[in-house]
Amino acid sequence: MAAYQRLLRAVIDGERDAVLGYLGQGTVDGAAPAAPACGAAADAPLRQRRPLPLAPPGSTRWLAPDVLELARELDLDCDLYLDHHRLDGRPVLPAAMAMELMAEAALCCRPDLEVVEIRGFQVLRGIGLDAGPLPLRVVARLRPVAAEPSGAEVQLEIRTGGDSTGPRYRAHVVLADRLLDPAAVEPLPLTALRRFPLEIADAYERWLFHGPLFAALGSVDGVCERGIRARLRPSSPQRCLAGGAEGSWLVDPVVIDGSFQMVILWSRLFNDMTPLPSRFERYLRLGNLDGSELCCEVGVVSRSGGRTLTTRHLFTNSDGTAVGLLEGMESTCSPELNRLAGSSAAKGAMS
Repeated sequence: MAAYQRLLRAVIDGERDAVLGYLGQGTVDGAAPAAPACGAAADAPLRQRRPLPLAPPGSTRWLAPDVLELARELDLDCDLYLDHHRLDGRPVLPAAMAMELMAEAALCCRPDLEVVEIRGFQVLRGIGLDAGPLPLRVVARLRPVAAEPSGAEVQLEIRTGGDSTGPRYRAHVVLADRLLDPAAVEPLPLTALRRFPLEIADAYERWLFHGPLFAALGSVDGVCERGIRARLRPSSPQRCLAGGAEGSWLVDPVVIDGSFQMVILWSRLFNDMTPLPSRFERYLRLGNLDGSELCCEVGVVSRSGGRTLTTRHLFTNSDGTAVGLLEGMESTCSPELNRLAGSSAAKGAMS
């Protein structure tokens, strides 16, 4: 109780070091780290705060004992990937990068745990850069999980600075003391795959709008009416961000976006429409999206004459072990969006 009272007073007084000490990221008055914060088990092991590329030290603050805010700016000079993800020439925050940003904000609430699931992800309104840097705020509300006393759930929203019109993205992140068991994931039943008709360079030139930093596709193994299989190249924060970013991705946004690009290829091939993601049910983090190459299988269900797609994305490593599963992703498709393909950034992707 005394430790909790110290936390409450530290939050009220804005004493960041004391708050970090209570959370196991430092010490309070020179003492050993206190017990974990809201929802933590009394005997849970404390873990030092790992470096997070989108949430560097000093970017977070506690607004209340269970509410954390992560603040950062979108800036073309720092967020190099923005120049490689343009819609009609306008730099736009990729949904996959918003996913990583919320995962990192959630982990800042409980650095002694692991991000194991992202659920209820919604793109409410996209975030584009028009002139100069744009402030972003990620508000994270920490909740204990009754079924898992040692875990927690975090409700997250991304807003732009001074935005009074509501959040741009929303999701829940589940934290636990260990990653989920990949053996529980069922493989996708993709059979009778046939050759994809375009070379990768041609696909980026004719059907995709992604520049070099987002050119995740290495090869397409095959395609059928029920889905597509491809090889994806993982990325690093140090390549996507300027200024010597530290740490590694929790959910590699370039790999995730690469699987979205696979949906575009499938939709252009079968329906001649370009899809953009709007929401997904859940992403299960079963391991790290790293290594030299990952295999991704995307199962597709097409509705409304191809204007709505629901997809399931399974990521496996070189030995066939599942490392990630994204389920229930909904994308809205339109032939008008075909105009996005072949942007000037994308034309340099394979050069």
